[in-house]
Amino acid sequence: MKEVAYVCPKCGKSDLQAEQPDEYEVWLKCPSCDFFMGMSKDEWHRIENSPNVNHKIKKLADGYS
Repeated sequence: MKEVAYVCPKCGKSDLQAEQPDEYEVWLKCPSCDFFMGMSKDEWHRIENSPNVNHKIKKLADGYS
């Protein structure tokens, strides 16, 4: 997994981090606010390897709320 900080869709800071707690799941967590979102590893792989990653994260997060 890449060690990259992404833009948090809640607070807008570039602190969002992707963690892989097991082989099937990925968590997006922001240490600057309380944003948390979990998804399957396959779903994250499609997002991470596409253009406009931060836009796709925001769109997905907007769909969760």
